[in-house]
Amino acid sequence: MGIAKNAPGVDGKLDDWRSAQWADIDKRGTRANFDSNSKPYDVTAAVCVSGDRFFAAFRTGDKDLLKNSGDTPNAPFKTGGALDVMLDAGAGGMRLLVTLVAGQPRALLYRAVVPGTREPVAFSSPWAHNQDRSRR
Repeated sequence: MGIAKNAPGVDGKLDDWRSAQWADIDKRGTRANFDSNSKPYDVTAAVCVSGDRFFAAFRTGDKDLLKNSGDTPNAPFKTGGALDVMLDAGAGGMRLLVTLVAGQPRALLYRAVVPGTREPVAFSSPWAHNQDRSRR
């Protein structure tokens, strides 16, 4: 959709996204054999801007894609599924995570740089930690 004259409805339906260009997010996983119920991941997304609003839509066949334990409230990307939108909006960018904890939606906006912050929150990545170990 790119830049849309009319904002898409925020109703869980994708009717307003028919003309969108969908991007593959995750197509890996296990393909089903003739007698198997396993399915490969099939997650796609589209984005658009309407006026001063940014919209994103995601498609998947996995009803539990967003299921998350919420055990780490400031880092839900570590404890289960989430929709993750990363934007480079200057001054370090932003990351928006949307997930479901106990069936309730939660959203968390990370900003790499927030002017006036006295005590920034430190983040660590298990991937980076494992990479450092492999170099020793």
